[in-house]
Amino acid sequence: MLSSALIEFTNSIKKLKEHLTSIDCREKILEYISTQEIPDTIAGDIDHLKNSRSDEKVFNYNANVISLYGYLERYVENVIIEYIRCINSIESDFSKLPKKVQDSYFDLIKSFHGKLSYPKYSHYEEKHLVDSLFHSISEQNVDLIAEAYFKNGGNYRYEVIKECIDSLGIKDFNLLYKYPDLNNYFTSKRNIKDIEQTGTSTLFNYLNDLVDRRNDIAHGESNTDLLNSDIFNDYIEFIEISVKSINSFLNDAILEVQWNNNTNITFKPYRSFSDKLVIAVNEQGCCFSKGDKLIAARPHGCYPRYTYLSINDIQVNQNTENHYEIKSQEDIVCLNIGMKLSEKWRLKVV
Repeated sequence: MLSSALIEFTNSIKKLKEHLTSIDCREKILEYISTQEIPDTIAGDIDHLKNSRSDEKVFNYNANVISLYGYLERYVENVIIEYIRCINSIESDFSKLPKKVQDSYFDLIKSFHGKLSYPKYSHYEEKHLVDSLFHSISEQNVDLIAEAYFKNGGNYRYEVIKECIDSLGIKDFNLLYKYPDLNNYFTSKRNIKDIEQTGTSTLFNYLNDLVDRRNDIAHGESNTDLLNSDIFNDYIEFIEISVKSINSFLNDAILEVQWNNNTNITFKPYRSFSDKLVIAVNEQGCCFSKGDKLIAARPHGCYPRYTYLSINDIQVNQNTENHYEIKSQEDIVCLNIGMKLSEKWRLKVV
């Protein structure tokens, strides 16, 4: 499961929020001091702080926008690296990768070769690229270079992020809004009634506007439309929620590969006891042991599409078992999996 890129992003956002709180505290302190008698020894310093407020606001605005965008860009590229590492470890056959990945990898590496002079990619040598192509295309062993999927110059607007994800051979990024964090945000915070009919330029306007503002700052353009702290916090909230949803989407892609590669029997709950977080199973041939991991596929149209579960307890005829094999459909095994499931879920033992 993908986690390290999200953890680093979350920690960075926490620091940015602390910085914004410090700015607000500074303003409140200045307002309070303005009502007090100020000693001559610090009067000049206080006047300087008051007179520099306008310049400070511009500087803080620039720093905050660049920081938030920088954290987003770093997340996107870190999670691509993390995703490719997972694919390299769980999929050994290059011919089983999505056709888009197979067909485009040579051109991606050829384009990436032209970037080796960038400091960002200085740790790569031509040999790495040749080896990757040989292992992947000639030997049909998966050995992908994640940085080949990065976009030149960043500018990770929604469509650019989608293009990155599409190039990984992952479909349906346009359904990102169905993931719970974003879906709840759009319906509750933005009061969007028909999300499916709302264009991505509207849904992801905060993201795209952040990129535009970052570019204006980078090119030295003055912006009189400075975001106050409340509005900027709205930008932070949206970027946070988008990143969480992207992470869930990519985890689904990883779990789908694992699901498809898993040759164990697919079974569904025979009955579900939601109040006890228990399912009853009678699928002949299934073997269960206490502590087994399960990969579970939610019913069609539910997101995230996959998750991991654990067998906490096994009971047969009210007797606790550590291991049990179902030999006929008359055998009914009750599994405590710690989560409410319906009979529409599909599961496999990992």
